[in-house]
Amino acid sequence: MAIYRKLGIHSIGENYADVRGVRFISDFLPGVKGKSLGLDLMYHTSLPVRLEEDSNVHLVSADEYQLPLLWEHEYGQGRFVVINTDQFGMKSSRGIIGAAYSLLQDVFVYPVINSSLFFIDDFPSPVPEGEHELITKEFGRDIRSFYTNVWWPDMQNFAHRYGIEYSGMVIETYNYEVAEPFERQPAVDMFQYFGGLLIEGDGEIGLHGYNHVPFCLEDDDINRHFGYPAWSSTEAMQASVEELHNYVHSLFPDQPLVTYVPPSNVLCPEARQWLPIVLPELKVISSVYIQDDNLLGYPQEFTEAPDNIIELPRIVAGFEPSEYMIWTAINEIALHFVYSHFVHPDDVMDEERGRREGWTHHRETFDEYLLWLHTAAPKIRNMTASEGAMALQRFDRLDLSGVLDNASYTISLENFYDEAWLLMRTSFDPETIEGGSFTELTEGLYLIEARQPEVAIRFEE
Repeated sequence: MAIYRKLGIHSIGENYADVRGVRFISDFLPGVKGKSLGLDLMYHTSLPVRLEEDSNVHLVSADEYQLPLLWEHEYGQGRFVVINTDQFGMKSSRGIIGAAYSLLQDVFVYPVINSSLFFIDDFPSPVPEGEHELITKEFGRDIRSFYTNVWWPDMQNFAHRYGIEYSGMVIETYNYEVAEPFERQPAVDMFQYFGGLLIEGDGEIGLHGYNHVPFCLEDDDINRHFGYPAWSSTEAMQASVEELHNYVHSLFPDQPLVTYVPPSNVLCPEARQWLPIVLPELKVISSVYIQDDNLLGYPQEFTEAPDNIIELPRIVAGFEPSEYMIWTAINEIALHFVYSHFVHPDDVMDEERGRREGWTHHRETFDEYLLWLHTAAPKIRNMTASEGAMALQRFDRLDLSGVLDNASYTISLENFYDEAWLLMRTSFDPETIEGGSFTELTEGLYLIEARQPEVAIRFEE
């Protein structure tokens, strides 16, 4: 490596090093300085380097070696940015890659969504009768009393403290019927109770399924991997959707039903094609951003599909997100300035999702996590799914170009509607802005609200 000294490297060892995890040295991304992740999930093959003192290090390994993984080094009239790992090639690391590119320029501006979303899957849904050992042991209540008097008030408290606007996804029944007729759910009291409070709290209701069986036929050979039966026909799937739609509208006639979340985040291609036809109200499909390990789910990008459906994926799940999910969340805040989370009411009763620690434990850990998110991205907008979809649509249709001229940077926005949100990384100090406003998120990183199709920023000289 004849140029290694130009890259800010003082010396390099003979063999590749195997190190683990990441630790953020700088605050080049919002809310990450000092944070360590991935000791047990991220294994790097890296060059064993010792850097020059004037190299600016942003990431090191989280193990005892603290090997530099990402740094920048000034050279002549420009700079080098070096990524020293083979672990950032996944979809979950796009924000780090984008941030690395942004460090190369004196001014780097790109459009973002600026939206924080919280989904509650299976809510409202039939509330299980009887007791559960964890709930009885911890609260001395049956399941219905726990949902009504403990879990939902706690969820409302989270919403009040952090400004969350929930999007609840309805399941009508938990039967496994996959052929007509699809009988109407008789019990509506808890549906109306929880759904009414959800709407009163600035939330909204969407569709999850007549039951929790993904829309796949026998020939798709998918449902059996999740323990579900295959649907008997396309007509049966469509009839179940119509029953769900009519049922929810009978309970909440004034609530637009624009969002669909596929059960188990599985949606077979044929169903994806006919779903918007059977549900003319449908505007949004929200599955997941990261593909599951068995590659059977319905992964999405943040985009507007050719049939004009907004693909609005969820990123993080559960009341105690894994380190991998937190890593992905950090990257998506950096890349799209978006946060998208989903939970289930029964997470606390599920051994795989709840890990049997009980609701008091999960309430505390979730509160800590929400506090970190609120601190890391205080300017992110809390939205329902439909509001997030409109923000995504504005983002996806936007085209941006920028020109740096001495101490001024002019941004031109094509397909500008009424507002646009941008992230700007700069080594300069912005002084004034025309056509919008800016807020510093962390050193050198600014959130811009564009109110005109042309925005002019002037820097201090």
